[in-house]
Amino acid sequence: MASGAGFVANYLLWFEAGYFDSAADAKPLLHLWSLGIEEQFYLVWPFVLWVIYYCGQKYPKAQSFTNPLLLTIGIAILSFVLNIRGINVRHDLVATFYSAQTRFWELLFGAILAYVTLFPKAVDKPGDWVGRSLSNSSGWFRGLKERLRIRTTTQTDAYDQSSTRYPSMQSMQSIVGLGLIALGALLITPKSAFPGWWALLPTVGAVLLIHAGPKAFINRYLLSNKGMVWIGLISYPLYLWHWPMLSLLRIIESETPAWHYRLVAVVLAFVLATLTYLLIEKPIRYGFKSQSQAAKAKWQSYVTGILVILMIAVGYVGWNTYEREGLGFRFNQFNQMLNHQIFAHQRNSLCIEELPQLAYAKYCLLEKPGKPTIVIMGDSHAFQYHRSLTEQFPLENILTIGESACLPFTGSSSNVPKHCEALSKDILNYLTNESSIKKIYIAGYWSYLKTNVLGAKGPTDPSPNEKIKFEDNAQSTLLNLAKTGKDTIVVLDNPHWWNINPRDCLFKRKILLSQKLTERCGAKKDTFVAEDEEIISIVNILKKNYQNINTIDSKDYLCDQQICNVVISNSEVYYDANHLTPLGSKLIPFNNK
Repeated sequence: MASGAGFVANYLLWFEAGYFDSAADAKPLLHLWSLGIEEQFYLVWPFVLWVIYYCGQKYPKAQSFTNPLLLTIGIAILSFVLNIRGINVRHDLVATFYSAQTRFWELLFGAILAYVTLFPKAVDKPGDWVGRSLSNSSGWFRGLKERLRIRTTTQTDAYDQSSTRYPSMQSMQSIVGLGLIALGALLITPKSAFPGWWALLPTVGAVLLIHAGPKAFINRYLLSNKGMVWIGLISYPLYLWHWPMLSLLRIIESETPAWHYRLVAVVLAFVLATLTYLLIEKPIRYGFKSQSQAAKAKWQSYVTGILVILMIAVGYVGWNTYEREGLGFRFNQFNQMLNHQIFAHQRNSLCIEELPQLAYAKYCLLEKPGKPTIVIMGDSHAFQYHRSLTEQFPLENILTIGESACLPFTGSSSNVPKHCEALSKDILNYLTNESSIKKIYIAGYWSYLKTNVLGAKGPTDPSPNEKIKFEDNAQSTLLNLAKTGKDTIVVLDNPHWWNINPRDCLFKRKILLSQKLTERCGAKKDTFVAEDEEIISIVNILKKNYQNINTIDSKDYLCDQQICNVVISNSEVYYDANHLTPLGSKLIPFNNK
């Protein structure tokens, strides 16, 4: 909201994510990027034209180099080259899509068309390099400027009112222009390197359609149709309304909505756009019918100031909401949970006093004074269970120790932060030598192994070398713990969500029926079971010689026999793609092991 009010939404989105990424569908104000580029052009281009005019007036002898048409073409070419370079050389599609300098050429095509249409004789001025070049050229180029001027200024006269004949060149332009736009709509996909060369299709198509004039076949019969004209009148509010409707629907559905839902959203966008045009746009631009001419003139003198104040207010509301990290009354329970679970005290004073050698770990929580009796070690997937363990073992002293993105095994891996190995060794040394500890739980984001540690993308097989390295490290760590005789329990990971945003499901259950919620916010259990195969195989090998090592599978309590769901018994058990809420962590009965 704040960046939209300041007409810089394109730069904000540039640093967030790609226009076609999965998260883009859930951004209701994503479409404000184009308004940012337009406004930046409208602010910059008049100044550039003024500089060109000023230099032409002050330095008459340099008029050949201050020709507006020549310079506009030059700047458009430069912008287009930057666009192609961003796609093909820098391979930065996001920056190229959102940057003003790589998109101005599309608007400058309109500036060129406006110039040759409105000032056809301007290129005849003395010293005009463009005019001389075209007039002095040989062959087809000779007289091109003159032919262009004639066709531009006389296309209305070329239409014979007493017949059905149309100027052939203009009609052909309109047909080709519409064809190019249609090709763009059919061929450009989220996988296309856009804008790049692809952007020429809709841009050149639009130029040809506009230049064809009102008497061309397509323009006269299709674009001049009353229905199409009405769409043109409401096109600006329709642009503002259509994307929020579709985006919010996508958020509610947690996937691409069914076609009939999208149809309803588009129809509703047309209705809201019509009301916006009649009740807001027209009164702002032209005043009210009941007003006298004097009153309308007075209204126009104030309307710009009113709009500026409103834009500042909207921008402030957006910025203030951002600074407050959301409005508390909307996500009060959610915010409280976050503060309690992740962003609160991750090292407490008891841990620092009792375990100074381990207090440098990001997660270091000791529940009571004295030595710990039960320990859970690992990354943030271990930390999420701290409160659950303290409630399930009220007589024990619980220690939670570890660090985010640090799996609880000694041994290095090329894709693990360097400090993790030293931390794991210090924790393992403490656990094996501290006699007060009776039970050790080991938890981790095991699917992280496949994405970051083992070098694969998503739930796929890891590279053989990294897999062997991990298995050796994990087996060595678990073996050292098992040898101490202390109960060692490996917590198999909770389900995580590759294609579902759990927050979409958490706050929409009041809107959707429970059956539909299950369909939209769940996945087959087998998908997640496969990700624990490495850990389970290691534990099974060690269990042959050590009966004190075991596993507890969180999926037995977070899933039914076939399906794992984000929302269980109408309760919020996830707060992001892979972490449990305190309520979700309490579903795991640790005291059974």
